Amino acid sequence: MGVRVPLSCAMWYETSSTTHKRRGEGRVIDISSSGVAFTTESSLRKNTRVALHIQWPVQLEGEVPVELFASGKVVRTEQSRTALQYDQINFKIL
Repeated sequence: MGVRVPLSCAMWYETSSTTHKRRGEGRVIDISSSGVAFTTESSLRKNTRVALHIQWPVQLEGEVPVELFASGKVVRTEQSRTALQYDQINFKIL
C-alpha cells in the first residue's frame, strides 16, 4: 500500500461510458503511487472508468502550466468523495 500525500489542487473529470458520459469539477484530496482521492460534484459509481485532468500546483521552469492526466476506475465513493485506482498516469505540458 502506497503512502498518501495530501494535495489540494483543482481538477476536472470525465467518465468514459459511451451511454452516459459525465463531466464535472472537483479538487484533489490526496494522491499516492497507486491512486488519487478527489471531490466530485455528484457521486460516481464504483468501477466507473474515469479520466482526471489535474492542474499541477507547480509550473515547469516557473511559468509553463502542467497537467497530471490520470485514468482508471473508481474503487471507493462516499457522497462527494471518490477514490480512483490508476491504470495510466502521466504529465502533460499545456
